[in-house]
Amino acid sequence: MAEILVAEDEADIAMILREILEMAGHHVTLATDGAMALELLESGLRPDIILTDLKMPRMSGRRLVETLRSDPRTAALPAMLITGAIPNADDFPPDGSYDSLIMKPFDIWDLVDTVDRLVGRCRQ
Repeated sequence: MAEILVAEDEADIAMILREILEMAGHHVTLATDGAMALELLESGLRPDIILTDLKMPRMSGRRLVETLRSDPRTAALPAMLITGAIPNADDFPPDGSYDSLIMKPFDIWDLVDTVDRLVGRCRQ
């Protein structure tokens, strides 16, 4: 079982992600934006992976990923983008700063397989 932090501002999508990942045996904590995700990390949450949307209020997924990569405590934490944004757009983090990209609408099995692969690689 992995501890997963999901940063997603659309409540319906966040609940679907939680349901899918919990059915796959993981524990999921939800954040409504990147700022809330950072607050959870600072309060002691230690996820095995972060899934983030890009376009969110207060703090975008791009800024969240950049902040994670600039902090030695979270620099190696796997980050997976789940977005409907066009790759290589201005709001995308630089290549190499995130570990995987899942485009909306997403296939639930692809999502679960990707999370499991990234968490497994990180634990080795």
